This record gives sequence, C-alpha cells and structure tokens, in this order.
Amino acid sequence: MNKRIRLTTVVSIVILLFIGYKYYNNSYTRLKPIQMKSGNLALIPYTNEMIKNFPDVLKHYNVPYRINDSGIFLIQVKYAHDRDLILTMTDCTLDSSLMNMVRTNQWK
Repeated sequence: MNKRIRLTTVVSIVILLFIGYKYYNNSYTRLKPIQMKSGNLALIPYTNEMIKNFPDVLKHYNVPYRINDSGIFLIQVKYAHDRDLILTMTDCTLDSSLMNMVRTNQWK
C-alpha cells in the first residue's frame, strides 16, 4: 500500500510539473527587439518602422502574437527565449528590402 501511495504521488508531481512547463512556454511575454552593437546583443527601443513591420514579420515566421492595450507586441515565451530568431526578426523589420520580400512572399 505504501509503495502505491508513493508511486501515485510521484506520477502526480510529474504530471503537475509537465502542465506547469507547458503553461509557462505558451504564456505571452513582451517582445524585446535586440540588435548587435559592438559584438554584443543590445535591447533597442521600438521605432515607428518596427511597429509597422512587426506584424508582417511575425506572420512570416509563424510566431503567434498579441498586441496589448499599450500597443506592445506580446509573443509566446518559447519564442522570446530564441535570441537568434528575435535578432533576425528585428533586423528584418528595419531592412526595407527584406520587408518588401516578406510582403510579396519572395523571401522564404
């Protein structure tokens, strides 16, 4: 009987941890644009160009997003942890030639 209770407890804890992990990764957090400056990653403020271009870039990369009441882009945590993706998307929003390719589906 004692082994059965321990096994049930362990299985319950594992299931709760798994549910918590999935919930955390699928929750939304603020999109923080980054750029390479002097060989280091640096947070940069939103520009009007970025605000205009981010929806198209996020759709292109199949990143689900929301916009909160303050106009801030929110993306899922699992995408926010991918620095390379954030860097690529930020660079794309600032490059007009890449944006033309994204909008015309020429860039894959």
